[in-house]
Amino acid sequence: MAPVLCTSELLALVLLLLLGVSLAPAALVRRDQSSAARLEHLNQPRTPALTQLRAVVMLQTVFCILAVDFPLFPRRLAKTHTWGHSLMDLGVGAVLMTGALVGRRRPPPTPGDSNSHSSSHGGGATTSPGPSRGLGHSLRRVGRRHAPLLAIGVARIIVVKASDYHEVVSEYGTHWNFFFTLALVAAAAGVATPRSAATTALCASALLLLHQAALSWGGLAEWVESAPRLGVLSANKEGLASLPGYLAIWWLGDALGETFRPRASCGDWWRALARLAAAAAALLVAAHLADAHVQRASRRLCNLAYALWVVSQVLVATCLCLASDLAPRWPPQPTPPLLGALNSHLLGLFLLANVLTGAVNLALPTMDASAPFALGVLGVYMATLCAAVMQLERALNFLERRVSHQKV
Repeated sequence: MAPVLCTSELLALVLLLLLGVSLAPAALVRRDQSSAARLEHLNQPRTPALTQLRAVVMLQTVFCILAVDFPLFPRRLAKTHTWGHSLMDLGVGAVLMTGALVGRRRPPPTPGDSNSHSSSHGGGATTSPGPSRGLGHSLRRVGRRHAPLLAIGVARIIVVKASDYHEVVSEYGTHWNFFFTLALVAAAAGVATPRSAATTALCASALLLLHQAALSWGGLAEWVESAPRLGVLSANKEGLASLPGYLAIWWLGDALGETFRPRASCGDWWRALARLAAAAAALLVAAHLADAHVQRASRRLCNLAYALWVVSQVLVATCLCLASDLAPRWPPQPTPPLLGALNSHLLGLFLLANVLTGAVNLALPTMDASAPFALGVLGVYMATLCAAVMQLERALNFLERRVSHQKV
């Protein structure tokens, strides 16, 4: 029997449809004295909506990776084994997509800049690229940029194996982990992402369809599910087989990031929000149809249904963040310092969260903990993470001021 949309998805779909219909006339609201301030707020080099989105997604992720080890965490929200999706299944895809959303963000073009194109309609215009230095230069640049992620992935393998820490092999594989997926997807995107957002979206769609064809008719899904772990490839089959799907998610996020280029008016931002809401609603329906008629959603495979579900869920959250900045009756508010700091140090936050999660699990019998004790540990854990990020931000700001003062 085909699955049906759950209540929360139906509510989200109705909300997005209403939002998409109502935002076009909302763009025609009378300009007031705060319009210029709101437009300046929206056109900041770091878009407030994306800052909020990325910080909140990472906060949710680091909370869940420890909370799931306590009995108070609902098991229905934990990662699924093979088919279906839950709250924690959203983590890896959402982190990748929110990272890609900022790829096309550029500072506002200066007046008279002949190399800049109007972005008032959010079409697919990009600043004129500089001279190309060749594939070899791109590979070296990408390699240097993402080598730390590979090093962290290797270090995680060594620590996990040496400490005999509990791990679910069927999640990524025997030696694979999220850091390898993030490094390889980001590296591939850095080399192969087209300059045009429209072309990037087409490449993502084609890759998703080819990946799904390999899963459904090429035997890839069967290999992941049943092949014995005899060699390096089969030992890490989940991590390797899911890479095309995660690259497609990244490309879709990169293409949708075109929406957040600086715009000429608040009305243009409203129209961009309406398009995002319509896209989220369409993708939510497409994800349901793929789940019902093509193949059940699977995080392990990163198949068509899972990828569409991730993108639609992230877009729902993106629409809410952007709408909160656009609402005319709300004066623009500065981004809270904590969210700004979290957005600036996402990798450091995630790495520290992994270290603390491992330490807690090695030191405490988490699955036997009472609810009050678990809540206390989680509270201290989250407070420690937030305090560490804020202290790092303050230290870096202090060093930056010292360097600037010395230069003066």
